[in-house]
Amino acid sequence: MSRLGSNKAAIVHPLDGSVWLRFWDNIHIDASGCWLWLGATNDVGYGVIGANSRNHYVHRLSYAWFVGAIPPEGDLTIDHLCRTTLCANPDHLELVSRIENFRRGHEARKRAVA
Repeated sequence: MSRLGSNKAAIVHPLDGSVWLRFWDNIHIDASGCWLWLGATNDVGYGVIGANSRNHYVHRLSYAWFVGAIPPEGDLTIDHLCRTTLCANPDHLELVSRIENFRRGHEARKRAVA
């Protein structure tokens, strides 16, 4: 079975149980093309969905389903190009190093303050 990045969580196949349906039942596509997650979130604002007795980040599942597997080793993570943590649109997600993800977020915050 494939694995999600550094948290080593098993990917939930879109056809397993009701996960695929629950995913789409909790997505709203906004005018900018973001697939906004309307379901549960964690304490820092990322969408989560329960499956296989644990929570999974919605954007990571979306990336794995629509783009490809996230390597379990290394320092790769998913960057929200739209800077919207609730977005699950695979076109708005990019696999990058943790350092690059931090740099991009820092730059976006600096621009927002200016």
